[in-house]
Amino acid sequence: MLAETHPDIVSVCVPPGLHADIVIDCARTGVPEAIHCEKSMAKTWSDCREMVEVCEAEGVRLSFNHQKRFGGPVREAKWLLDDGAIGELERLEFGEEHLCDTEHTSSTSART
Repeated sequence: MLAETHPDIVSVCVPPGLHADIVIDCARTGVPEAIHCEKSMAKTWSDCREMVEVCEAEGVRLSFNHQKRFGGPVREAKWLLDDGAIGELERLEFGEEHLCDTEHTSSTSART
């Protein structure tokens, strides 16, 4: 399929137990420039390492999605939008230095 369609990016949206095999197989085809995979990365640390190593060796960018749409900062933004406090939403970006550092301790929890 990849050889026939030549996608620039492959999005891996299957259960985590299948992530490593699919990412590695896709990277080894030499077709996609990038692979985007949903969390969790893989079932084992060795699978995670192999995914990264193969993608690096093949020159394929590898990224992961960590969905936070129900996290505190997003709920706070939604509340502010609904309340009219910040105008219309044009774009939303959110980042953390580390995925485990996404605890939100503001007054948002009082509103939910």
